[in-house]
Amino acid sequence: MLDTDEELMEWKSKFEERIAILETKISKLNREMNDTETKISYLKETMDDYVRETSKLQTESEVS
Repeated sequence: MLDTDEELMEWKSKFEERIAILETKISKLNREMNDTETKISYLKETMDDYVRETSKLQTESEVS
């Protein structure tokens, strides 16, 4: 049984709609991933600052 042009157009439309939905989801996940990477970088930098400060304080306390 052959699909009519109308049925094919309906199938194409649903297919394109599904692709658009998936592209939107991918974009959202990419933004979330970038946000997470930024947060990780910030937290790592903050942790490094705390480690340096802790080391500095330990050194000062050993000198005293």
